[in-house]
Amino acid sequence: MIICIDSQVIVWGIKKQPTKGQEEMVSKAEYFFEWVDNNDHEIIIPTIVLGEILVPEPETIRAKYLAALSKAFIIVNFDTRAALKYSQLLNGRLEEIKKLQQETGTVRQKMKADHMIIATALVNNASCIYSYDEGLTKFASGFIDVREFPTPPPKQSDLFSSINPMDLVM
Repeated sequence: MIICIDSQVIVWGIKKQPTKGQEEMVSKAEYFFEWVDNNDHEIIIPTIVLGEILVPEPETIRAKYLAALSKAFIIVNFDTRAALKYSQLLNGRLEEIKKLQQETGTVRQKMKADHMIIATALVNNASCIYSYDEGLTKFASGFIDVREFPTPPPKQSDLFSSINPMDLVM
């Protein structure tokens, strides 16, 4: 199965840079990558996403990230096929898209980038996109499934955490 990922997945799972309040997403993203490996799935990263995650990095680090990501994942371009799919996704839907933009508080430039990610995923045969972005999720509805991380199995130490040991005494 081919899986497309959005920028937060990379920020949490590879860069390990959660924003305040998102610290638990790092371990969920780590489990996600382990799950992908165990199930022999392939991950694609659209160049739009690649650009987003490289922006905050100094020039000396960008090349290292690019090399590491290129080695572990398939980087896919927003090419002619994606441009055609992008135009199909937007054609005749501008009023619907404006409504979704207002509902999600998504600015026009981000809406365009989200549709480019969706188009790139579609033309590269991704079965889904992993993302926690509300706008991307709504824009993708009806075109491609947007999912959140699979739930990690409970750790052995957590199995009985809800049980009071005193309740076990007979």
